[in-house]
Amino acid sequence: TLAALDSFWQEVDTLLYGWVVGEYDHSLVAKKIVDYGIRNLVLFPDTGEILYSLLDEYTKSTLSVLHTRSMAEAVSRAAWKTEPWKIALLSCGSPSFSVWSGFVEKGNLFKDEVRKL
Repeated sequence: TLAALDSFWQEVDTLLYGWVVGEYDHSLVAKKIVDYGIRNLVLFPDTGEILYSLLDEYTKSTLSVLHTRSMAEAVSRAAWKTEPWKIALLSCGSPSFSVWSGFVEKGNLFKDEVRKL
């Protein structure tokens, strides 16, 4: 996630984020959201809530945020909110085991929903 944000920071408008709970430093991602001016977040359990809690109140007030367990809802929201020619980045740093069986299922659901647009 950090490498993708660093690589595409000028184009990322929406971040779809959610990891399994573990020994990850989500504050690094929170800092990049602020530094890179990301405008939209789609947050999956369980760490989407952790990331959101790390953002200050000003940043929270400037973001469009969706908390969801649904990839269909996530992709629909990302398509609606992401500016034309900008990126909606799916964070696959972890498979989000609280929602999906693994990164393959998560990625395939994302691709399927994007194809439906």
